Amino acid sequence: MNIQKITVNKKHIYITCKLILGRVRPVTEFIKEERTIKILENGHFDYVVDCIDTLSPKVELIKACVDRQIPVVSSLGAGGKTDPSQIQIADISKSYQCKLARYVRKRLHESGIRTGVTVVFSPELVDQDKVIVTEKAYPKNQLLVLFHTCPLFWLYGCKRSDT
Repeated sequence: MNIQKITVNKKHIYITCKLILGRVRPVTEFIKEERTIKILENGHFDYVVDCIDTLSPKVELIKACVDRQIPVVSSLGAGGKTDPSQIQIADISKSYQCKLARYVRKRLHESGIRTGVTVVFSPELVDQDKVIVTEKAYPKNQLLVLFHTCPLFWLYGCKRSDT
């Protein structure tokens, strides 16, 4: 079964959080910098909830939102994390013990952005039993993204956009 993550998460949001029903416009494509700019300029967004898994497009989207003064909340690493009670919403400068957050912070620092980006993250240590070794992944392991945890990151982000 090949269902896009955004489609599954959107359904969860519609079911779980009727406050934002009809206000979610998912972008279900792999975006690069030039496409990110077009989407933001043509979309007239009040708020952006970023659930991109790939580092460069995630950073480009955050930078583009900051440049345009569009509030953004970015969902960080949920893979291998199983305790939803540890999910936190904070400024990116306050995120910790999350590898994706560290890489995003580093790239944003290179652009002069150190604060002002809201993130959803979990400081929970990755359960190494959830790591699947595969030859196709780079590096040669891949985190099992747990279905019940990932939509929670998205929901936290959407709830934040509603405040």
